[in-house]
Amino acid sequence: MKMDGAKMSELATIKLKQMDGLTKKMKENYKRCHEQIEKDKLEIQQIDQTLNTLRSRYDPLVETLKDRLSLRTSVQAEFQKAYGALKSMMNDQQKLTETMVSVNRKLMKDDAKQKLKRERGFSSGRNSTYTNQMRLADAAKVSAAWKDALKLDATIEIGKKCEVGLGAAVPAIVAGDGKRKGGGKGNMIGKTMGKTGTLSSTPRR
Repeated sequence: MKMDGAKMSELATIKLKQMDGLTKKMKENYKRCHEQIEKDKLEIQQIDQTLNTLRSRYDPLVETLKDRLSLRTSVQAEFQKAYGALKSMMNDQQKLTETMVSVNRKLMKDDAKQKLKRERGFSSGRNSTYTNQMRLADAAKVSAAWKDALKLDATIEIGKKCEVGLGAAVPAIVAGDGKRKGGGKGNMIGKTMGKTGTLSSTPRR
């Protein structure tokens, strides 16, 4: 279908108007986009400034935090080392204190014993009180008395045996050699005879 010239001119005019309207809209859109881009650039600049401000404040804090963390690590290591040394020293000190307390207690005990023995005459040892010492002294006296009694009994028994053994020989010696003086058995037996003519039961001292 062929169109005449008037219709074609009218159609071209309509298309031109449409193109003009589309071009105008595109220009308006471009202008709005350009304005929005400029606004966004300003906002980006403000954000960058804010970031720079924050970084200028934050970076020193980060560096300080790193330094303090490193210092904390070193101080913690030194603390652990010092704590170990202190613990070891306290253990050694405790052992030394216990030893010294034991030695001091022993020295005080010995000194108290010596002082008690010097001032009271007896120490704090076993069988060392005054009563026990008196008992021990009495027991020693009784033991010495018993020993003396046993010696005396033995001497008496020996005297009796001598009397029995020499009872028959004494009259003959006295009758035969009574006038003789000097040494010999008669003289020795005469020395051991008393005034009653019997052998003495107690030895001379």
